[in-house]
Amino acid sequence: MSEAAPTVLVGRDDGVATITLNAPERLNAVDSEMGQRLDRAFAEAGSDPDVRVIVVTGAGRGFCAGASMARLAEVREKGLAPSDAVPPEPEDIFARFADAPPQLRTRYTIPLAIPKPVIAAVNGPAAGAGLGLALACDIRLAAKSAKFIGSFAARGLIAEAAAAYLLPRIAGWGLAADMLLSARPVGAEEALRAGLVTMVAPDRDFPAHVADYARTMARTNAPASLCFIKDQLRRALTEDMPASIDHALAGTRAAVAGADFAEGLRAYAEKRPPRFAPLDSAPKE
Repeated sequence: MSEAAPTVLVGRDDGVATITLNAPERLNAVDSEMGQRLDRAFAEAGSDPDVRVIVVTGAGRGFCAGASMARLAEVREKGLAPSDAVPPEPEDIFARFADAPPQLRTRYTIPLAIPKPVIAAVNGPAAGAGLGLALACDIRLAAKSAKFIGSFAARGLIAEAAAAYLLPRIAGWGLAADMLLSARPVGAEEALRAGLVTMVAPDRDFPAHVADYARTMARTNAPASLCFIKDQLRRALTEDMPASIDHALAGTRAAVAGADFAEGLRAYAEKRPPRFAPLDSAPKE
């Protein structure tokens, strides 16, 4: 009898780590074992100096249908485990992202804590916690068959993690209220019009579009710049404009004095791809 395939797959190619939820028979709904594998995949890709960009997607015809029925029954019987309800302890796998607020270092918000760009390649339904995971990513790309479903109220739950915070900021208050209060599915084209996703591609072409987008980002941009800009975007969720400008000014001074800026200018003048420093050796502010 052959061993069952892992419920989370990780591939690395050309600076891009692709994390694939791999339980297509249940639309990649997350149970306890799959959740632990997902945590480890994010932690390892997020701290790997050779990885510049992370893509998360689903196998088969779904992105992530949220928590599995088995997981929901477990939560109903036992309640939330401490790791689900509060920020992780210092020894937790997400402690390596300690520069981020502790509230972000949890399962469905961890893309916000990882300092690298994280792209959600939504290839089918993203429901409940799966919607929350997609919202926590920096960029959402969608296949034509993608659907976004805020199904919390239909299960007797409330909008979990950062969903109620992020959705109105990404797609507007009106659509956020509609999605979370009605639990109706929102298709890819409607999501594109609302700014919930930035690209829609035919299903058969979608993997190639995602791979090209992620590889281009990884090849042509300085890892340290990507890290700093992601931090700017995350700070902008809570800080005021003067603080954002001050942070940008400090970062610009450091960047102008750095090797990446000099290399970027040389590469542009010489009409060649830049050879930027890896993130672990790049100068910090």
